[in-house]
Amino acid sequence: MLEVLELTEIDEYTENHKEKSLESILENILSFASDNGVLKDGGVVAKDLFDTKIMGCLIGRPSEIIEKFNSLYEQDNKKATDYFYNLSRHSNYIRWDRVQKDLKWKVNTEYGDIDITINLSKPEKDPKAIALAKKYAI
Repeated sequence: MLEVLELTEIDEYTENHKEKSLESILENILSFASDNGVLKDGGVVAKDLFDTKIMGCLIGRPSEIIEKFNSLYEQDNKKATDYFYNLSRHSNYIRWDRVQKDLKWKVNTEYGDIDITINLSKPEKDPKAIALAKKYAI
């Protein structure tokens, strides 16, 4: 993670984070990165890409996650999908704080009920954001 934050060393940091959410910890890291010129674009997409890169340093390698998923799937496919869903939520890949803001309702039609959702949790990407995503790709 030092490389992502463009640091060569880290000072001892003693603040207790037990009561802080992952989102607030990542926001503090993003603020540090922005204040120190590591995060050059403060837009939502740039921040999302950067904190995803940070989380990539903290969770297992894809091969480890796939191996665990496959092992659980052999036992029980629900266990495997629950594992992957929970990993996605707890690593902030699924941005639960944003998902909670999605608008949802049901509409009765002559063809049956329709679930309608306006997805506010994943902003649409413009061509500049796609180019930025390539820049931050690992």
